[in-house]
Amino acid sequence: MRSVIISIIFLLLASVKTAAQELDEVRWQVNNLISSFPGVVGVSMVSDLGDTIHINENHHFPLMSVVKFHQALAVYNKCKEHEIMLDKRIRVRRRDMMEKTWSPMRDKNPRGGNYTIEELLKLSLVESDNNACNILSDKFVTMKEVNDFVHSVGIMDCCISVSERHMATETNACYGNWSTTKTATELLEWFLDNQASYKFVWDTMKGCKTGTNRLPRYLEDVIIVHKTGTGPTLPDGKIMAVNDAACIILPNNHHYNIAVFIENAACDLEKCEDLIANISRLCFNHMIKH
Repeated sequence: MRSVIISIIFLLLASVKTAAQELDEVRWQVNNLISSFPGVVGVSMVSDLGDTIHINENHHFPLMSVVKFHQALAVYNKCKEHEIMLDKRIRVRRRDMMEKTWSPMRDKNPRGGNYTIEELLKLSLVESDNNACNILSDKFVTMKEVNDFVHSVGIMDCCISVSERHMATETNACYGNWSTTKTATELLEWFLDNQASYKFVWDTMKGCKTGTNRLPRYLEDVIIVHKTGTGPTLPDGKIMAVNDAACIILPNNHHYNIAVFIENAACDLEKCEDLIANISRLCFNHMIKH
């Protein structure tokens, strides 16, 4: 009997070692992908099983439109705290909207209109509408208030200080909104833990239409809640930022948070998205085994 127990213990120890070795192999594969990539790449993956991958996780990456996730949490929190209904309408005039920016709302209604907070949040999160983001920061929650909210829930290693409007008119302003990949996964974990209190934001982000060639590309039968961000092309031809951050829930209800941020990419957008998708696939294939 004793020998059977000892054998079982050895088998358990061997399986733990094998799982650790498998994770080390994934880390090596991710590092191998990054090593030849012409840009700065940060990766953080943290699972509820304790698996972690961190590469350049403390680098300050420009968030770009990932900041719309942070903003949505702050907007929804204000609505909850002040008992403001999501169907509250905000008047949007032609002069409130920028012309030279990504904006399905402007393209559909160039003269503006009366939009509910719910509609503006959906435009910002699902379609990454820059004007919707600006209207919310101009008329409802400032970017400083967004920053204060995120810090108030214990997410510290990030800074939010500029609007999409400011970023569109001054390229260097884009660096005013930054985060580490590690911090991005921490915010996603907080979001998951508080999902019931932020259900509208959670459900809306599940419908994100941007970045389908990034983290979601090779994923099957999962729930993915994510937000992307893409920076401008700099004078030297490099892309300032290509980002994606997601909470991914597997069919067995285990989950992991992942953020892949790229800065100063000396290649085209397609190659950046290929890298993010391939890193995502490696992490997914590892997680689905366990």
